[in-house]
Amino acid sequence: MELDLKQQKQIMDLVILLLEGEASGEDLQQLKDILDASSEARDYYLKALMAAECIRKIDWGALNFESEYAQYETINAQMWNALSLEEKTAPNVEIRDISEESAGKKVLTEARTARPSVSKVSLFSLLLSSAALIFVIAYGTIVSMKRGVEVATLTDSLQARWAEPTMSIPKDGRLSTEQRFVLINGFAAVKTDQGVELTFEAPAEFKMMSNGDLQLKSGQVYARVAPQGFGFTVSTPNSKIIDLGTEFGVRAEAAGSSDVYVFKGKVQLFAGPKEQAKTGRVVMENKAVRYDAASRRIDEIPFEERGFVRSIDSKTNTTWRGRTQIDLADIVGGGNGSGSGGRNMAISWDGGKLVPVREISPTSSVSQSYIPVHFSPFIDGVFVPTSSSKAVNLSSETAELNLDEFLKQDSNGLITLIVLRESSDDALSCWFRSKEGSDGDRSRMPFLSFPKGANGQSVIVATADGRGADTCIVNDVRNPSRRRYGASSLLPCRFIKNERMRMLYLRFDISGVKDVSGAVLNLCLDSGNRKRTLSVYGLKDGPSDFWDEETLHYDTAPGLKAASLGNYEFDETLCIRLGTLRTVDNRGVSKPIPVTSDGTLRWSAPEPLDQTAYAITNADGLPVPSAFDKRIPLRFAGRPCGGPDNPSILMHANAGITFDLDAIRKVYGPLKLFSALCGVASPDALEEVQEGDSPSASFYVLLDGEEVFSAVDLGPEDEPQAIEVRLADQQHYLTLIATQGTDRSIDNDLCLFVKPRIHIDNVIE
Repeated sequence: MELDLKQQKQIMDLVILLLEGEASGEDLQQLKDILDASSEARDYYLKALMAAECIRKIDWGALNFESEYAQYETINAQMWNALSLEEKTAPNVEIRDISEESAGKKVLTEARTARPSVSKVSLFSLLLSSAALIFVIAYGTIVSMKRGVEVATLTDSLQARWAEPTMSIPKDGRLSTEQRFVLINGFAAVKTDQGVELTFEAPAEFKMMSNGDLQLKSGQVYARVAPQGFGFTVSTPNSKIIDLGTEFGVRAEAAGSSDVYVFKGKVQLFAGPKEQAKTGRVVMENKAVRYDAASRRIDEIPFEERGFVRSIDSKTNTTWRGRTQIDLADIVGGGNGSGSGGRNMAISWDGGKLVPVREISPTSSVSQSYIPVHFSPFIDGVFVPTSSSKAVNLSSETAELNLDEFLKQDSNGLITLIVLRESSDDALSCWFRSKEGSDGDRSRMPFLSFPKGANGQSVIVATADGRGADTCIVNDVRNPSRRRYGASSLLPCRFIKNERMRMLYLRFDISGVKDVSGAVLNLCLDSGNRKRTLSVYGLKDGPSDFWDEETLHYDTAPGLKAASLGNYEFDETLCIRLGTLRTVDNRGVSKPIPVTSDGTLRWSAPEPLDQTAYAITNADGLPVPSAFDKRIPLRFAGRPCGGPDNPSILMHANAGITFDLDAIRKVYGPLKLFSALCGVASPDALEEVQEGDSPSASFYVLLDGEEVFSAVDLGPEDEPQAIEVRLADQQHYLTLIATQGTDRSIDNDLCLFVKPRIHIDNVIE
């Protein structure tokens, strides 16, 4: 139970008497009784002693700012500010003029020694009373000193074991300044409140002195200092390392020696025994030095590029020591890209597990839908490519557009969706195919797909069906004539505030659909030079669904209010916002790209496809179909596949795999490019091939649904094709695809991506 003010004052009064040496035996007994009565009284007594002693001496050096109180050097300023405020706000004391009172009276000429009008105890009581605010600050601060102040967070740990008396720290647990940590095994990642990322490797003993100061008694730590953490300091038994905008590693020995490695920027090193002059040195990038406690010298040592664990990820069991390449073949084998995966392992076609190559067999009965992969955070999913008449998803990502509730409220069989851009830029318009521009190809018309539309069978409803319609309306300074797009083959969508507004009106006749749940909106992007997000609105059920695409313009469009040119305003009583739809960048792509609300990335193969063979694997060989106890060794350009020198992904046509770049960045940091060689396995790895019937296959690489590389109709006799694709921060998915060639056969299409690597960008802006 906390002490009340009366009890606190009683203890303070006794402390004052004790410090002045005027406490009687009765006072001492009273103080003893109070302290025996409760631990709260004893705590308050100790704090009061410390605060009173500091005030009495007016000597803040009593607090050793090089010790555990280093983070509280602001106390001094707080107290002096409090004293200043007390002086400014204290009531005026009237000093009476005694000249009149003493006039006419006899002046005593006897010299007397001046004595204070109050006792020492009273004066000291007055001092403490005037500094009551100071005591509150000191008391609260000293209490927090003993309890510690939270200054950092444990962001992750890998196989970590902490020594007693330090308790195990949960992920996202907070670290305070009064805790000393001893890491016996494993790794720990810590982030300070100033944004400094620290990775500790066992055995290590450390303590956070503040969010800008780490005390490393022994062990090693890697520090990645954000701009706001400039000046971060690591203290070892005999040295201080001060950040000057860096990434650096420190290895400390309990005996006093320490090593400093600078990976980015530079640091200032001060080294030497305590209470003695220190030796200073600036350590530059890609340099390393050692302070030897015995010789008291700082000498340059060889730089170890991979001497420190720079980041960890417990989900993937990954430690990163600065590798510059990530092996995607290793990831296919269940690894983390550094060689931890198993060789000759295949991804099961249900996406749930890895299976040994010897257990897989040729099959064509694979789902045509996208199959998420669950065992690896780096692989988003696998799929069998499909033809232009039936595009396939390339990722598990879904857009923020849910049509279920809106469609279920329909009563007249007509649904109107409005598609527009709500943010402005100077990019060219997105041009979507209309029903008039689809040449009868329903996959290129705006359509709604219902997975369980009729008797459990999927149903597609296009804007060309029944009473469907599609058009674009314009509110445009440059074209104020209200141009209509009712009969156009392409529908533009664009918004430049105060200048140009173009939005799509799409109407679907869903009167014949029995189950409208899970509907997917599909548009076909014919031209567009930037990724962008489109907003989708729906007209509420009613007569506003009956509009005419041939005559519709901005002023007559349902759901809109009058707005100045280049702007728009919805009538909230008639419209409801349903969500967003994201498009991709299709510059340089010869064919339209489907844009859907259930998966932002879709792709169509140029040839009809209806089968696959083996599962995707990191194999260096393949079982012989007629004798599964035997294995065909894979060779590529005369060299054996597999192994650390020639890692390979085997994707027997037809197959595709999508890697999650964001998940890879989370562990390894910025990514620079993807590189590989692609081609068909050498003849000695193939089954018997008749003359004139050599296999051919095609290879594709896509980034967020956009083709960035293709090699068509390669055969075993063709030279391997080199792939090198730059990776941008805003790109999320890397997709590799192998399909049959123009021979329209998958026989012997052993497609290989050899040395498939993602290169890490080590440049920190």
